[in-house]
Amino acid sequence: AALGIQLFLTSMLCLNSASRLGGLIVRMAYHLGLHRCPTRYPFFTADEAALRRRVFWCMYCLERLLCQSLGLPLDIQDDDIDVCYPGEERHVTNNQRESEDQHLKMLKYLAKQARIRCLIVELRNKCLHSRQDTADRATAVQAELVKWSNEIQDVVEEAESDSDSGGNEDSNGTVAISPTHRLLLSLLKYESVLCLNRPMMASSPDSLAYQVAVQACISAARSICISIKKHQGTARHQPELS
Repeated sequence: AALGIQLFLTSMLCLNSASRLGGLIVRMAYHLGLHRCPTRYPFFTADEAALRRRVFWCMYCLERLLCQSLGLPLDIQDDDIDVCYPGEERHVTNNQRESEDQHLKMLKYLAKQARIRCLIVELRNKCLHSRQDTADRATAVQAELVKWSNEIQDVVEEAESDSDSGGNEDSNGTVAISPTHRLLLSLLKYESVLCLNRPMMASSPDSLAYQVAVQACISAARSICISIKKHQGTARHQPELS
């Protein structure tokens, strides 16, 4: 219930209120043990484990969004959690395999992007005395962003080919990602590029880092405008699927 209220506050751009409520939610999640992968414990049923995993990753995504938007320290550290992504369970024993719920593919990509938000915040927004904003760390974050971008690019291209054929399932019969979700993934990719490079624009305008950051931000901003314009044009010419 608290998570639902936080989501509503975030959608209304009441970010300060959502963040204050988020502090309570995170502490409650720790007390409930949601930061531990439920598959590790045999007393959780499959439905209970799936519910705990979904709740945690929804909370995680909102927490990352609010911390980055408000410039706040992170409430959840990645090295304190071991919950697996939906469909990528690593703690299955006795040669059991988790059947991936295709409706949770979007949550998996959002959770991975939220982790990249964490890396960017830790790289750019830490205290000056503790910040390790080195070229190697920046390259490592850039590599993680490119890896995630390549992963969603494959999904977006597959979904686009499926939508062109008039279906809402891919070639394997699984649920395809909707056009709105494809747009969201693309916008999150460009937003991550902006967040990674924007702090470098505070350096000297004559520096190479400033010039690279400016061009990267311009390219990402242009791509956002083009993606939205293309989506709006496509939506006007296609009927809404039931």
